[in-house]
Amino acid sequence: MKNTFKWMFAAILLCGLTVSSCQKPEPEPTKQTVLAGIVGTGVLFYDSVTYSFEYDAEYRIVRSESHVTNEDYVIHDYLFTYSDGQISVTGTENESPVTFECTLDGEGRITHYVKTQVTNDTVTDITNVDFTYDADGHMASEYKISNDPSSQGITVNFVWEGDELKARNTEGNLITTDYVASDAPAQALFNIIGYDIFLEDLCAQGCFGKLPAHMPAQETITTTFPIPGMDPLVVITNYTYTVNADGRLATCVETGGADDRTANYTFNWEER
Repeated sequence: MKNTFKWMFAAILLCGLTVSSCQKPEPEPTKQTVLAGIVGTGVLFYDSVTYSFEYDAEYRIVRSESHVTNEDYVIHDYLFTYSDGQISVTGTENESPVTFECTLDGEGRITHYVKTQVTNDTVTDITNVDFTYDADGHMASEYKISNDPSSQGITVNFVWEGDELKARNTEGNLITTDYVASDAPAQALFNIIGYDIFLEDLCAQGCFGKLPAHMPAQETITTTFPIPGMDPLVVITNYTYTVNADGRLATCVETGGADDRTANYTFNWEER
């Protein structure tokens, strides 16, 4: 009987040691390099602007904020909430309350959003925007209409050449925007330069489709006026970049534009 108990105890002990020795160590938490902020000087309307971004455990933006550097004036402050097929955004825009309710497709891209903003505490502006995407996953069109009784819907179509954005044109080509690609990767700020839509901070995580391969080196906006004999208005803006050793954008210099100014952007990346 004693021998039987000895063998049983040895077997239990052996099993315990075997299980203990076969347990896999806890995996190290994965880290990812994210855009933590941007500092811009010479920015249109505001001169010096500081942008900051916060992320959740899945590296999705949960807060985006920009303010006039060294001042209390907040340009925008958005909080992002994610659910199945939806992104809800609440916050302020130029210190007025604003919300966005976004509808996603099966690829996680925004196909429609409703923007509601209260200005002067009395006027509510409601804007509906629809997006479509091409077979390669790039943005194909944007249709925007507001609740202003005099507002007419505006459609913008996007022209691609491979993975480079070549043009963005309003219906009827009254306003055409042409792009020349640079060698710098399109990781951050592209939407501010290239798409001209709200919620541009979501571009990098694919919410507005596949990004172009590169940032633009030049943007040419041509406005054609429906007045006989009146020449089109052409505005050209140039961009130059530096890239870190790890291939991420370090700086952007914007020159030209309608007011012939120079703006400088510095990108801050962090591992989190």
